This record gives sequence, structure tokens and C-alpha cells, in this order.
Amino acid sequence: MRRLLLLCTAPSAVFSALEARAAAATQKPAGGSVFTAVIPGTVWRTVPSSNIGASEDQTVNPELERFCARRIGATTTEINSRHVPFLSRPEEMVESIEAATASKARAAIQ
Repeated sequence: MRRLLLLCTAPSAVFSALEARAAAATQKPAGGSVFTAVIPGTVWRTVPSSNIGASEDQTVNPELERFCARRIGATTTEINSRHVPFLSRPEEMVESIEAATASKARAAIQ
């Protein structure tokens, strides 16, 4: 219920009450194994990466997002959004994903 209240009362909330309830019901905390899992290898060193950053994110500092994206050499697109641009700016998300996919496909063909 607390997550629902945070989503509904955010200063510039972009969600309807129905969307906020759906997000609160479906977004669950990460399992503890995500912090202890050992990953054999680092795919980002060999596979081109893309990043979509939310410039108004108040959950993950946008500067940290930018730093991490630069660190792995990701192509970055920023969307003027809070933490969940796939909900608040779905059209921009689709455009960004399509552009990144097309770019990677062209690079693979060459």
C-alpha cells in the first residue's frame, strides 16, 4: 500500500489511480540473489549496449545512470521523465528502442 501512496502522491505524478494500483501490485522488490549472484563473464564488453535514461529520475540519480552508461560504452538516449518512462512516455520509449535496434542492425550488416 505504501508504494501505491508514493506513486499517487508524487509531486508531478503522471499516473492515473488505476495505473498506480497496477504498478503497486506488479512491481516487487528484487530478490536477495541479485546482490550475491556471480555472473561468469561480462557481455557488455562484447555486445553493443544501449541505455535509456530518465532525466528527472528521483529513484536512481541521473548522473549515476550517465556514469554507468559511459562506463560500458552504451549509446544513450535521455527521456524527460521520472523513474518509469515506459509508463509516462511510452511513445518515446518505443522510438528510442526502435532507433537503437535499427542502429545495431545496420552495424551488424556492415
